[in-house]
Amino acid sequence: MYHATSFPFTCELYFETPMADLEIQDVFTVYQDFDVHTGTYGCMVISSGMPTVNKSVLQTNISLHVSSGSMISDTLTVPFLPAVFVHTKQANLSDARMSTDIIVSGRPDVLKQLEVYPHDGKDFLTVSGPILETNKAHYQVWLTERYWKEADLTTPMSVVVDSKRTFQNIEVPVKVRLVGGSAWGHGPCIMSKVGMPVSDTVYYYRDTFTIIGSLIVIFFVTFYAYVRYMHPLLQPAPPQSVPSLRPSAGMMPPTSPLAEAFAGSQVMYQPSRSFRSQPSVQSPGLSPSIDPVYGDPQLYYQPSDLRNIRSRRLL
Repeated sequence: MYHATSFPFTCELYFETPMADLEIQDVFTVYQDFDVHTGTYGCMVISSGMPTVNKSVLQTNISLHVSSGSMISDTLTVPFLPAVFVHTKQANLSDARMSTDIIVSGRPDVLKQLEVYPHDGKDFLTVSGPILETNKAHYQVWLTERYWKEADLTTPMSVVVDSKRTFQNIEVPVKVRLVGGSAWGHGPCIMSKVGMPVSDTVYYYRDTFTIIGSLIVIFFVTFYAYVRYMHPLLQPAPPQSVPSLRPSAGMMPPTSPLAEAFAGSQVMYQPSRSFRSQPSVQSPGLSPSIDPVYGDPQLYYQPSDLRNIRSRRLL
């Protein structure tokens, strides 16, 4: 046997039984190493890549030897036990689908010692199985009735795949959703099948009720604002009477000369028969039946008191 005592040296790793569709580099990486605590040289082998179905069912061993120049060590054979591969990345359940499968691939001797169990701590899930095939194990995950009574859609749940032989502990998350159909009958919802109280139903649909209540509040607030503020603005303005510009007798002292003159001016002028019989010149645009009037005739017929007052002012 050859023991490396200095650099450089080469570590060579390969399958004892050649694989047609898999290279050793896909499974392991090997490189030279020096241990500062013991002062010895060696080869460090670490796993590489992610577990796959092909890796999990390998039936072979690993061979290793060291070479330095013309010196080659004896071959060291290492038993190889590949890691299991879990096909299910997330278990999806619903009120219409109460169970689902978790499939694990691996060697038969590894699958026989596999343990799969719920990791919720409250008995919301149950696991049955396994059903073993050549290189696969099927486990069935069920939702219990207790979940619908005590949990909700946000409760974290998972299933653990524990492999003692390969030192693996894989956690598969479980998600639950409502689709409105029941797997236990033809009813509209599973909650009516398990006899859940109304309070729990309201709790599960609290988000839906919150949205509906918000829409109702928004509708009534909008309707009130329209009736209170917008509707009056859209109505036509009521007609307003225009005050008469004709002066009234109350606006002036009844005893003043001007008031007397104004009162006298209210007498409608009635032309005499002899005046109406006089010929008149008509405008081309006027009707023959209407006498033309130029100016206000009342200005020429004033009470005697008003004429006397104006005569005294002129003197």
